[in-house]
Amino acid sequence: MKSDYTKEQLYLKAEKKVKEIKGFYIHLFIYIIVIPIIILVNLKFSPGYHWFWYSVLGWGFGILMHWIAVFGFEIF
Repeated sequence: MKSDYTKEQLYLKAEKKVKEIKGFYIHLFIYIIVIPIIILVNLKFSPGYHWFWYSVLGWGFGILMHWIAVFGFEIF
């Protein structure tokens, strides 16, 4: 009986980890889609001031923190 409970706990832990990883990749995908749009809007309407860097760096920092929260400091 205890081994089934342990298997269930392991399954739930793995399911949670998969959801966290999926959430990270969705976040990254949206970043990859939206940032070029922000850059194009900036360069089209106010090419003299490159304010898109605030979005790139701020959101990029958020992506980095999300990566560390999901994967820790593991590189591979």
